[in-house]
Amino acid sequence: GEWVVGVPCRADRALLVSAEGWASTIAAPECGAREWKWHGGQEMEGEVWAPPANADSVLVIDPSRRRCRSVALEDGGESSKRKSKFYGAVRGSGSAAYGIPIAAGR
Repeated sequence: GEWVVGVPCRADRALLVSAEGWASTIAAPECGAREWKWHGGQEMEGEVWAPPANADSVLVIDPSRRRCRSVALEDGGESSKRKSKFYGAVRGSGSAAYGIPIAAGR
């Protein structure tokens, strides 16, 4: 189906709004006390990939299955504790999405 997905920036849940008009939320991993955990996202093959702003990992939201999962950054943990790592994402060629770096190490 068609979805509008709200990435949790200061919330502990992702927001899903269906084309049919109903709304739901799903729990997101590592939603502790941090603010600005994820900022923006990019749809990739039915999932929304949200790069971390202050979170430690990429958030993947799957609206059709109504679940979230996290994917570790591939930098050996170098940037996991940095703040304001990425602000949004863009779709690249093929099946790639790229985070827009603000203070990310790479």
